[in-house]
Amino acid sequence: MTLAAHQLGLGAIWKSAPFHEGVAIQKVLDLSPDDVFLGWVNLGQRGPERGTGLRPRPDIGEVARRLAVDGTPAPYGS
Repeated sequence: MTLAAHQLGLGAIWKSAPFHEGVAIQKVLDLSPDDVFLGWVNLGQRGPERGTGLRPRPDIGEVARRLAVDGTPAPYGS
């Protein structure tokens, strides 16, 4: 659905939430016991186009860590 909305020139995003089960959500959405609520799609106007240039690549060593066998974090690449 989001791809179709984008093709039509709309902005669209799939949303979900941790509270997707329960009596309240079943009542609000008129769900039967066999229905499963997975999320919703927000539709709207798209904002101004952003540049399509490449973003600078982060230094992976500054943002990533590896875990040793015993679970101790260590710098990436060491």
